[in-house]
Amino acid sequence: MKKTITYLIICISFQIYGQCWESVNGGNYFTIGKKTDGTFWLWGGNTYGQLGFGGIVDEHLPRQLGNQTEWHSMEPGIGHVIAKKSDGTLWAWGYNNYGQLGNGNTSSRSTPYQISTETNWTYLSASNHTLAIKADGTLWAWGRNNRGQLGDGTVINKNTPVQIGTETNWQIVVAGPQHSIGLKTDGTLWAWGNNVYGQLGDGTTVDKSTPVQIGTDTNWQSIEAGSYHSVAIKTNGTLWAWGYNSYGQLGIGSNVNQSTPTQVGTGSNWQTIACLGNHTVGMKTNGTIWAWGFNSEGQIGDGTNTSKNVPTQSGTATNWQKHFAGGNHTIGIKTDGSLWTFGDNVYGQLGDGTTTNKNVPTPISCPTSVLSNEKFDYFDTLSVYPNPVKDVLNLSFDGGITGVSIYNLLGQEVVFEKTNANQGTINTSNLETGTYILKVMSNENAKTLKIFKH
Repeated sequence: MKKTITYLIICISFQIYGQCWESVNGGNYFTIGKKTDGTFWLWGGNTYGQLGFGGIVDEHLPRQLGNQTEWHSMEPGIGHVIAKKSDGTLWAWGYNNYGQLGNGNTSSRSTPYQISTETNWTYLSASNHTLAIKADGTLWAWGRNNRGQLGDGTVINKNTPVQIGTETNWQIVVAGPQHSIGLKTDGTLWAWGNNVYGQLGDGTTVDKSTPVQIGTDTNWQSIEAGSYHSVAIKTNGTLWAWGYNSYGQLGIGSNVNQSTPTQVGTGSNWQTIACLGNHTVGMKTNGTIWAWGFNSEGQIGDGTNTSKNVPTQSGTATNWQKHFAGGNHTIGIKTDGSLWTFGDNVYGQLGDGTTTNKNVPTPISCPTSVLSNEKFDYFDTLSVYPNPVKDVLNLSFDGGITGVSIYNLLGQEVVFEKTNANQGTINTSNLETGTYILKVMSNENAKTLKIFKH
């Protein structure tokens, strides 16, 4: 007797130049995006399970994690993610060799794991260690601590949150790979951890295992930490940088390290700043994006792969709204809600369905999830291989295949074959390298899945 099974099918469709993005953030080789509907999407490298889907398979296109109302915010580290749910609870997943997940051990996890029952976390930052501020203004840290980057006066790793000092006026904290920077509510700047290149900004190259104040200014507004350099903006719109500068990532016109905050140019129209690896990205009040530093993968976005030691405009657009610097890639959102990426793409962290680097801003499709209950006769026996495919895609389905379509990410049908058989082949040799949507039809039913052409 013929058996009928009902499945919940998740069909992923993509709208190019999708104007659906609200914010974006980047880890070392992966990216996190939040859509205007409140959903969170992750893509790129997944070596340690940092995408949170279970397993360690890379994703070359944005993939949704959880449901629309589940997550409030996510912060990427080098290989892990720290996140807060809408109920205020704290969760983490990914690489955990140093205890940066804060769950009491050093075992990595490929799915979200709750690390605290408290619901008063307000600010999060991550690298190889994690920093967090509570609603009461206290500072907490955990993870790698080999250079004192946790700030607790030791160089011992911690695998659960520990309070740093007793102050209750912390406002912003940023974690670099081996150093940390913080702003207090009084506008003062503080730093601790590795200082071999002067990245703490205190005029020395001596490590500090507790927060030390940098200068006496009280007009610091925002801060960011790269691999071995630091950048900050003051309330007057001026930009400052210090630390490692071999690639020109300080933007001061030379490649000389600086151990104290040094002004970048003379402009006073800097609005936001970002860095993670050895390049820096800034946005001005006129909506332009500028980048400088290491550029071997095209992460500056000026159409070259040559490093720059002064701010260089990325494209000509004047409607940028938000931006972030990943390890060697850059991500930005324009005022129309469209997402653009450029730079290193070896793990698919740009999200365009390929692993090809881009040295100019490239638009990323807007993914949508459509849930539908559809009935398939033995549809769990559908076999599609190889995937990724080079020339010939093989299909097999005991229930019979009536037609096959392949769509590109513009939604255009590029292949259609009508058939009436249980198995067959599709020639893909004429398709360009990239990601496609395969639609397999059986009578009046269909199943949609993603395939990769290489």
